[in-house]
Amino acid sequence: MKSKSSPTKRLSFSRKQLFTMLAIVLAFGAIGTYFVVRSNATTCLSSVWQYGSSGSCVYYIQTMVNYHSPAGLAISVDGQFGPQTRGSITGGGVKYVQFGYQLTTDGIVGPHTWYVLCNKQPNPHTHTSLLNYNYAAKAAGCYAKYGQ
Repeated sequence: MKSKSSPTKRLSFSRKQLFTMLAIVLAFGAIGTYFVVRSNATTCLSSVWQYGSSGSCVYYIQTMVNYHSPAGLAISVDGQFGPQTRGSITGGGVKYVQFGYQLTTDGIVGPHTWYVLCNKQPNPHTHTSLLNYNYAAKAAGCYAKYGQ
């Protein structure tokens, strides 16, 4: 006995319908990205980051520290807050930036260090491009908080 198979229905959409669906998907993707970056930014600037911390906020810190440091003192940008990120007053890292702006050189990124990373003019012989800095500053929440 032969089994009857039901005919396969084929979906068809007009170009206008396809473009509308694509626009909706892209809009929701953009909204989702906005909220992820916004929530991450709130977390970055409202938290204290120090030796042992890790994640995207540390990645942004490292990128911004490099923008404020001479090329020869660039630190690794890996999202891990280790001894190189903490640095020293002569060897780059957070302490180097803190020392340069007369902050307490404790190697901890809190409100005062965030302010410097977000607002102060960088070293003219920096290792990090302005494009990388702007991405990190925006993602960390500098522009939202300080209106740049």
